Amino acid sequence: MPLPPGPTAPPLVQFAKWLRDPLRYLDGVYAEYGGMFTMRLPGVGPMVIVSHPDTIKALFVQPEIDAPGDEELKVLLGENSVLLLTGPPHKQRRRLLMPPFNGSRMTVWGQAILDMTESIVEHWRPGTRINVRDEMQEITLNVMLQIVFGDHGSDRRQQLRRDVGDRMLYGSKLSAVLPLWMPFLRPFAKGWQDSMAAEKACDDAFYAEIRECRARSDPEEASVLAMLCRATDETGRALEDHEIRDELMTLMVAGHENTASALSWLIYWLGTYPEMRERIEAELDGLGPDPDPLAVAKLPYLEAVCNETLRYYPPVMLTMRRLIREPVEIEGVRLEPGTKIWGSIYLAHRRPEIYPDPAKFDPDRFLGWKPSLFEFIPFGGGHRRCIGMAFAIYEMKLIIAAILRTSRLSLVDGQDVKPKRRTGLLAPDIRFEVNVDAVGQPATPPPQRIAAE
Repeated sequence: MPLPPGPTAPPLVQFAKWLRDPLRYLDGVYAEYGGMFTMRLPGVGPMVIVSHPDTIKALFVQPEIDAPGDEELKVLLGENSVLLLTGPPHKQRRRLLMPPFNGSRMTVWGQAILDMTESIVEHWRPGTRINVRDEMQEITLNVMLQIVFGDHGSDRRQQLRRDVGDRMLYGSKLSAVLPLWMPFLRPFAKGWQDSMAAEKACDDAFYAEIRECRARSDPEEASVLAMLCRATDETGRALEDHEIRDELMTLMVAGHENTASALSWLIYWLGTYPEMRERIEAELDGLGPDPDPLAVAKLPYLEAVCNETLRYYPPVMLTMRRLIREPVEIEGVRLEPGTKIWGSIYLAHRRPEIYPDPAKFDPDRFLGWKPSLFEFIPFGGGHRRCIGMAFAIYEMKLIIAAILRTSRLSLVDGQDVKPKRRTGLLAPDIRFEVNVDAVGQPATPPPQRIAAE
């Protein structure tokens, strides 16, 4: 049976458009073919893309559709990553990884997030400019390092930060991204080779941390690494070092870049619409000079602005791949086994019947209204939904609250901020800067910086 219609350009041409300007490409294809179409990219084959909430629901819950994980990620994360496991091993690993990012542990991390944010903000200088992406990534990387590895000495931590920062830096280059989809380029692409060398340095650091954690064997240690080192499956088998390594890489890659991208957009929107910033500041003022992190997280307008930020430019544009296991009819099209299908998070968030005037940035749409799990999907859905979803939104709220309470930023006149692809993420242009108009007095020295690209 034929696949849904879609662009007829050669796969390499479609790939070039998808890489160069993915949103323009998606908008154009949607305008021509509607909410279900087929893209064709080299190294991937036909990709059925959907965005209607009923179809998104089918992707997430229908038994004829599997969620096998993206094999392309194996070379980046390792075959034991929760993003690649399937069946019972996947369910077990999700249960193992979720506690640190949900429930009571969120309370523990809240004050640490505020403190780490303020330690960066305090060293911004009035009258200067900051690179928004760099600063947000600095904060979110600090948060993830603290949660995942704990605090075990500044020298070791600084080296770990440099290793992880290099891995993310080199991995975001186009010459490292293309070989991910076109393996024949790997022997010739310097960016790919640099990325693999940086990954090797990360591996060495991760295995050293694993060995030290096992040696400490502290039953009270609350880091994610300590939890993984103590974990056992139903048979009593402990995770092996290479399994822990793959989860550490997954957490570091997925756990801070997405949030940094969302925060960068959030700062852009608050600079574009100062009245929105003032409404959040009024909510924060109502909590007093030393607000409880959980009280900050419950502020309704702050939550609405965060949700609208994730709706408008979701950091991840597509859900994880699904695979048709048995013949199924979707939107009047019979899809055969083996068909690969993705949900477009970006297009799902632009449907006017759900989000009136979708091209308008309007946080008020989220006040008094909660979209369904198939209409608002910035973290994917089904049993592949991001395990850190609740934590990521919590972190966003606390970081932006700390920035607003301790500084005043404004957009640089004449700066045209456009969404750009950064590896598989949607982020503001890496050159996006803001003016630092006011800030509190410095206290302690900030963490050592990671060199920017």
